[in-house]
This record gives sequence, C-alpha cells and structure tokens, in this order.
Amino acid sequence: MPRGLRLLLQQQIAKKLEVSAEKVVQRLKQLAFFDVRKLYNPDGSLKPITELDDETAAAICSIQVGKLYEHYAKGKAQHVGTTIKIKLCDRGINLERLGRYIPGLFKDKVDVAGTVSIADIIAAGRKRVAEMRAAQAAK
Repeated sequence: MPRGLRLLLQQQIAKKLEVSAEKVVQRLKQLAFFDVRKLYNPDGSLKPITELDDETAAAICSIQVGKLYEHYAKGKAQHVGTTIKIKLCDRGINLERLGRYIPGLFKDKVDVAGTVSIADIIAAGRKRVAEMRAAQAAK
C-alpha cells in the first residue's frame, strides 16, 4: 500500500475513533504521574473497583484476587481472608514515552563534528605500533 494512502487511512481511523495526539499525551501523563494513594480510602482500606475513577482504573494493568482458607478437619476449610494484588502500568516506560514527545529532551543520536579521516586514524595507529616495536627492540 502506498505510504500516502496508508497515512490517509490512519488519519481517517484516528478521526473516527476520536484519537488525537493531545489525548494520547494526556493519557501518557496520567499513567506516568499516577498517584497510588487514589486506590485507597482515607482509613487505608482498598477502594472497591466500582468506586475507582476512570484515571485510576486506567492505571491498573491487572488485579489478582486470592482467597485464604484455614483447614481444620479432613476435607473442611474455613475462609479466613482475601489477598488482592494490583499491578499498575509501568511508570518508567510511560515517562520515557512522554519524554520522547518533548523535542530535545532525550538525545538518541550523538552529533560528531570533526575533520579526522579514517586514513588519519590508521596512520596514527601504525605510527604507535612502530614506536612500540622500536621501544621493545631497544630494550
């Protein structure tokens, strides 16, 4: 598919889905600077999932719930608790993605300026080798 046509299709899809650069950068900002305290009530208990706002819910990558049982007789157990593991989206990756949007914040390329040619480097290396050999021969 020609590049121009592909770009046009991508723009049409983004418009249809209401996806813009501003929305993407805003979401990256929310993920990068998410405050984990928003998961908890003032008393320190975990908020029910139904009470989380959209920003908080979006920062969660996965939730694992495990039930704990106490075994007290053959084949009998009593539920004694629940463990909840919440994995949040990776803050570092989202900070990097957000930082890459800001021009000049990260430098992926190193600019090298100079007039030294490969031939000059090879000549200098040969000269050093010759000097080392001469020094060894003199010993």
